[in-house]
Amino acid sequence: MTKISSPFRMKVLRKIGVSLWPWRHMTLKQVEKLDKIVQKQSKQTSLLERKKKRTQFAYQLQAKQIVKALYGNLNTSYFISFYKKSLKMIGKSNINFFSQLERRLDCILYRANFVTSFQEARQVISHQKVCVNTVKINKPGYIVKPGDIISFVSDIKDTQALSITNFLNRPATIKALNDKGSLQSKNNRALSPTKVFYKPVHLEINYHTLTIVYLYTPQQLYYPVQLPLQHIARVFNKG
Repeated sequence: MTKISSPFRMKVLRKIGVSLWPWRHMTLKQVEKLDKIVQKQSKQTSLLERKKKRTQFAYQLQAKQIVKALYGNLNTSYFISFYKKSLKMIGKSNINFFSQLERRLDCILYRANFVTSFQEARQVISHQKVCVNTVKINKPGYIVKPGDIISFVSDIKDTQALSITNFLNRPATIKALNDKGSLQSKNNRALSPTKVFYKPVHLEINYHTLTIVYLYTPQQLYYPVQLPLQHIARVFNKG
């Protein structure tokens, strides 16, 4: 099982100031360090608001870092190509952009809590342990269509079921499930509700058989951090 390393988690926390993985175990020293980061960013934000505005480059850099962290650190060029496709679709490009990202096979496994990280999702997919309509798929970026049925191959079902059970029963996971929002600072108001865990309504999940039915492309999504949509458009709308 591939896990996000502690140094990588802390690196993302330093950039964003929000824990995207509150169910991950953190030492007392790391928790104290996160609190200091949030307080420091809050003070810096208030000072910048009083003195001068942040540059557009700073806003766009943070937007890119947030999106990359939310989707397992994919390449920037991939997001740019995806955004170009979203511009050709009917509707708002930002919504289309994120809705299409949610159709990725690795993302669906992650949203269903069948895996604990994007890295783990990509590992089981690349090892041909995941099927779409009984056909083994080895591409994490495979785009799922409405009506597709996602399942694990029979030889890892028991192992994966045990892994899911242990993950959901861990104290850190239970605490995260009970939390209403994220670890954002009080001064950082979100434009939309932030949730750590939620039941994706566009997926029909069966934890007994470990199968997922992709019902439709989602139009409303929840993230544990505020999404600066206007800056995301500027970052990925290239050429």
